[in-house]
Amino acid sequence: MRKLWIVLVWLALCVPAYSQSSCLLQQSTAGQSLGMGPFVSSTDGNTNQNALSIANTDIRLKKAGAAWVSKNAGGATFQENGWYQITLDATDTNTTGILEISIHVSGALAVWKECWVEANFVRSNFNLFYQNGGSATTKIVNDTGGGSGTTDWTATERDQIRFRLGIDGSTQTPTATQGLVYNLIKKNVATQSIYIVFYSTGVTVKTGLGGTFTCNLSKFNANAWGAFAASTGTKTEIGNGLYNLTISQTESNADAIYAFCTGDGTTRQYTAVFVTEK
Repeated sequence: MRKLWIVLVWLALCVPAYSQSSCLLQQSTAGQSLGMGPFVSSTDGNTNQNALSIANTDIRLKKAGAAWVSKNAGGATFQENGWYQITLDATDTNTTGILEISIHVSGALAVWKECWVEANFVRSNFNLFYQNGGSATTKIVNDTGGGSGTTDWTATERDQIRFRLGIDGSTQTPTATQGLVYNLIKKNVATQSIYIVFYSTGVTVKTGLGGTFTCNLSKFNANAWGAFAASTGTKTEIGNGLYNLTISQTESNADAIYAFCTGDGTTRQYTAVFVTEK
């Protein structure tokens, strides 16, 4: 008799336990769908229940320890093998922290899920750390309206960023003329090259300079940048705005090199050069 009671207690503890799982949700975001199940018979604890009627009032939510409430709208839709799908809206997910979801309808054992509702960390961190040097802004990259002042991107700037991220936007070009060109060379080794891109106006590359441009180099050693000195290396044009500058063994004898190059009819070009140990 004692063994029978042990078996019955074990079954009572284990039968509903497999219905638990966890999930990660985004705060105040609609359209987040979850699978709930499997719903099995309350009689034998095994047979899948594939014809349940589950309304939004049958789906109970507990947000960050607050009182239980019904799901805002929409019930559950059957999928397969006792599994149903629910879709949470912005009201359902408006509170950060633990979100507990419980469904117990007639004819089936209870099913529940524990979720974590995360603040919009991607947007907030992008907004905080990549705009205005870390200061909080009132407009973020997915806003459609324009901003103003030092703490906002303009609508045009946001459009350019979204285009380059592959989200949408137009083919508008940035107001900046060029970015940094990074070169990787060895330390204290002769006959190496760094590469420079020159622009004439906007994002139009400058061709036809040949070797008439000038470059000044500053070397980083012992945690300090040295004075700029004119490079004595050979300068050649490769094509399509790309130029080559050879540097000597002495010029490469640094932990890092910073090159400042100019040419007639071009905008200024700064090139950061990182060196590795020999």
